[in-house]
Amino acid sequence: MVVDAVTQNVFFSPELIRRLADRHLGVGFDQLLVVEPPYDPDLDFHYRIFNADGSEVNQCGNGARCFARFVRLKGLTNKRDIRVSTANGRMVLSVTDDELVRVNMGEPNFEPSAVPFRANKAERPILCVRPSRQYYVASSRWVTHTV
Repeated sequence: MVVDAVTQNVFFSPELIRRLADRHLGVGFDQLLVVEPPYDPDLDFHYRIFNADGSEVNQCGNGARCFARFVRLKGLTNKRDIRVSTANGRMVLSVTDDELVRVNMGEPNFEPSAVPFRANKAERPILCVRPSRQYYVASSRWVTHTV
């Protein structure tokens, strides 16, 4: 769910977020994305992300793509390169001529010490597709992912 907090005043407590995220009590969502005015004049917006449990997180790449589409569709900007801040830094959301959105999330970090994940050893990530074996790789770039 994406909410415009630029043209309207909104406040979401963790309890309200949990209720709205519940598919039986509210609209149901995995994340709440909030579009806020920028805190810095060099930026276009501030981007906040809340999980369904009400906790605020640092980043979400797919959410950033939704964020960019939302601010353009709602007429909050007509820029192709949208500069935003998040809880963890700044990023540029680039809208292509086809209205697709590119987000540079930076390089992933595969070092076990950077990922809250217990691993026996660090190995170089390898893409391997074999029906008989499954491989899982944990990485971190603001948010831990297992692929």
